[in-house]
Amino acid sequence: MLGTRISFGSPFEEMAGYSRAVVDGDMVYVSGTIGYDVLNKRFPSTVEEQATLAFATISAVLAEAGTGLRTCCGFVSM
Repeated sequence: MLGTRISFGSPFEEMAGYSRAVVDGDMVYVSGTIGYDVLNKRFPSTVEEQATLAFATISAVLAEAGTGLRTCCGFVSM
């Protein structure tokens, strides 16, 4: 198994069988983060709200891994 897995409790993680992030040494790989409102179980109506939620989730996962957005070296969009 590669690194330490970090899950965030999203139903999508269990359904799709993935972890929000994997920590391997001094690297943190974050994937599959969308702007879904887990508390209200819905997608916000605006792209701005979705982006805010996505980056809040990424920030929380990075904090759990012991790092943060300021130390990110790049984002990949597919």
